[in-house]
Amino acid sequence: MARVKLERVTKRFGTVVAVDNVTLGIEDGELFTFLGPSGCGKTTTLRVIAGFEIPDNGRVYIDNDDVTFKKPYERDCAMVFQNYALWPHMTVFDNVAYGLKVRRKRLKLTDEEIRKRVLEVLELVGLRGLENRYPLQLSGGQQQRVALARALVVQPKVLLLDEPLSNLDAKLRLRMREEIKKLQKQLGITTIYVTHDQEEAMSISDRIAIMNRGKVLQVGKPIDVYNKPTNLFVATFIGRSSALRCKIIEKEPSGYLKVVIGNQVIRASPAPSKTLSPGSSAVAIMKPEDVKLGINDNVIRGIARMSLFLGPHKQLIIYVADQRLTAYIDPEIEIEPNSEVILRIRPDEILVFPEEEWEEVKLEEI
Repeated sequence: MARVKLERVTKRFGTVVAVDNVTLGIEDGELFTFLGPSGCGKTTTLRVIAGFEIPDNGRVYIDNDDVTFKKPYERDCAMVFQNYALWPHMTVFDNVAYGLKVRRKRLKLTDEEIRKRVLEVLELVGLRGLENRYPLQLSGGQQQRVALARALVVQPKVLLLDEPLSNLDAKLRLRMREEIKKLQKQLGITTIYVTHDQEEAMSISDRIAIMNRGKVLQVGKPIDVYNKPTNLFVATFIGRSSALRCKIIEKEPSGYLKVVIGNQVIRASPAPSKTLSPGSSAVAIMKPEDVKLGINDNVIRGIARMSLFLGPHKQLIIYVADQRLTAYIDPEIEIEPNSEVILRIRPDEILVFPEEEWEEVKLEEI
């Protein structure tokens, strides 16, 4: 196992700042995920850790060893690429054994020792018996396992995974992420994972770093990132939250805010560590699972435009004035299009952020 540390790491490509002054630590045995939209810098950050990119500024440490300018093969890391990068002319056995054969002299490995380690790791990933097949004779999930076995067989301190499941179909992706998490915990290997799939990140990670435009915006456990976003980008990127422009009209002694959306007043909670004053414009964030049909002391009215059946629930698209709000409702409930609905939501479940953050992240309505 190993601890990884980035200190003020910056990487530029021409005028584009791909990684912008990133500082964070990844603990021994942790499954740590970089999550964000395409082009946010997460893969570049992974490649800096791997040694495929040299940062313009900052340092990279593995177990307190400064590896910033070390070659990839000197870092004791192994990487699984998005496209697996398997040798098509080599068997499964030879693909997995390749890294050991390259290191044979340094590690003083015999042919028998290489064979033993390869077969052990193939057993570990569920491919024992397929060692004589070629990559084109395997399914996508089996190819993914070969790539994982090739990385694990060299017994690296740090395992790096760059969107390893993106080429798989939805059902197989679900199964493989369970297997990766189980395998990672079984081996106790420090693992750094990159994905743009928030559900994937939330389900397997010990901690997540949310990135946008090269910056790490928040680091935390999945439940904390989901329930306690520290900025508007994270609040809207994680989950399927609705963002409604509003104006703050009053701050109550209880700490709640009264905000007006269109011509409707509703009570809400200020986002942590944000300056929000009466009279200022803001953005109210609501998760669809928190918005319910019915009346209580904190309601908002809207027009139901569309409902979408999603199995365990129905997604209801509501417009409050000209702003879109999403709610998850009982799939058995029928709502007529263009009918008025009354929605209840607790003040604790509405987070209010300054309007400036809306402009900063350039949110787009779908």
